[in-house]
Amino acid sequence: AERFAPDAAWYIDTMASIIEIGGDLVEPKAAHNLRKLIAEGSGDEDEDEIDEQIRRNAVSTFLALFDKAVLPDALQQIMAWVIGEYGYTVGEERLPEMAQKLCQLADRPNSTAITKSYIVSALIKLTAQM
Repeated sequence: AERFAPDAAWYIDTMASIIEIGGDLVEPKAAHNLRKLIAEGSGDEDEDEIDEQIRRNAVSTFLALFDKAVLPDALQQIMAWVIGEYGYTVGEERLPEMAQKLCQLADRPNSTAITKSYIVSALIKLTAQM
């Protein structure tokens, strides 16, 4: 899917929807590829602004998912990772809000220990950025 995506924002939105719907049926490699795209961006060193926009879009996409009643573990892990790594891209003033949302995510009854470790890691990264 990544090769045929019209742009990175479309791919991120589409993969978030697929993982949300498919949950544990989605291959772990799909989540890895999504994280890799967000981390590496366009892959072109001259496209820093485009890479930053990709990360801002990813943060916005995943912030919007926090209010969903049911989120698969794989999606919660991606959300925590993206917010921890790139939450600062949407503005320093929003970091406390993101930390609060991550804490609420950790309190969900279906969060596994692995997911909670992603959340704690993200909270530490957010705290360092405040």
